Amino acid sequence: MRKQIVLCCLLFLLSVTISPAAIVFKQTGDLKGIYVMDDNGTNVRLLTDQLNPSAPRWSPDGKQIVFSRGRNTQRKHLSIMNADGTNIRDITPPSNEKRDSHPSFSPDGKYIVFSRYEHKAPREPIDKRNSVMVMHLATGRFKKISNLGINRPEFSPNGKHIIFTTITVLGGEGSNVWIMEVDGADLRRLLPPPPEGDLSISRSTPRWSPEGQRIFYTEDHYTSAVVDGILHAFIPDGYYYFLCDKDGKNIKKLNIPKTLRHWGKSWIDDGKSIVFTAYEAVLNDPNIERAQTKMYKYHITSEKLTTLYVPPPDANVSQVDWISDDVLPVSPQGKRKVTWGTVKQ
Repeated sequence: MRKQIVLCCLLFLLSVTISPAAIVFKQTGDLKGIYVMDDNGTNVRLLTDQLNPSAPRWSPDGKQIVFSRGRNTQRKHLSIMNADGTNIRDITPPSNEKRDSHPSFSPDGKYIVFSRYEHKAPREPIDKRNSVMVMHLATGRFKKISNLGINRPEFSPNGKHIIFTTITVLGGEGSNVWIMEVDGADLRRLLPPPPEGDLSISRSTPRWSPEGQRIFYTEDHYTSAVVDGILHAFIPDGYYYFLCDKDGKNIKKLNIPKTLRHWGKSWIDDGKSIVFTAYEAVLNDPNIERAQTKMYKYHITSEKLTTLYVPPPDANVSQVDWISDDVLPVSPQGKRKVTWGTVKQ
């Protein structure tokens, strides 16, 4: 009897399937759309290409993806779909009067924070056109928590704060990393202002680590010069990648080539690595020509940089988001079989 039980357990383990950790990303070009793949760069498949979708983000349980889409920027609105690309539905209506973008989930999956830009009279103050919105998914109710033009707001893993970078000038400085409470209170800089000088420094796209103790962000350095009588205000001087503690302390520059111009980024491997999309830029040249954007993985401890995904010719990749296999649902479709030897590892 005992042998039969052991045999049944072995047969079950041989047939069980797991869902590999996954990366969702935007691809542009002839094969544009939102795609998903295993986080080793394999099993790439299209989820949707309807209405120029962008900025995909996983729900905490891995069952849904929120994103923005629209035929042009004036009609950009938010949609949500199942993790396999089915059941696409709008959660904010398309409108020529506003643009909704950069959505992300709260840690409990009940709320979405996003940026809204309203197309009002051009002479109206900028704070009358930009806002940070939080939406309760179950009821569809909105709450404006701040009048700010911001880039990619994101809840902290404990749900207490929202981190972001500014689009417009805040406090008389360039783009920086800011933080506020989830109701918009206690707005403050997370990082000190960039040093003044000949360089124009822009910080962007901060991302919380999975455990909520670190933040990953980037800096773009530019110079300006007059060439052939034309002022070039954004001549690339270098692109840099940083980690800091959740309070903005202990800033560490990562050993990533400064020629890699980033377009999207996320944590991966449960905080051991980062994944980002970038192209090889020519520095100190006013004639910016964009090369193909690829997806890279950087292991923080070993400082090993690898190319994770190269899109087809005439295509590029941009925004990315990773989710652990610990939360993804198990289903036979597109999943890997687990052998007994693998389970024991």
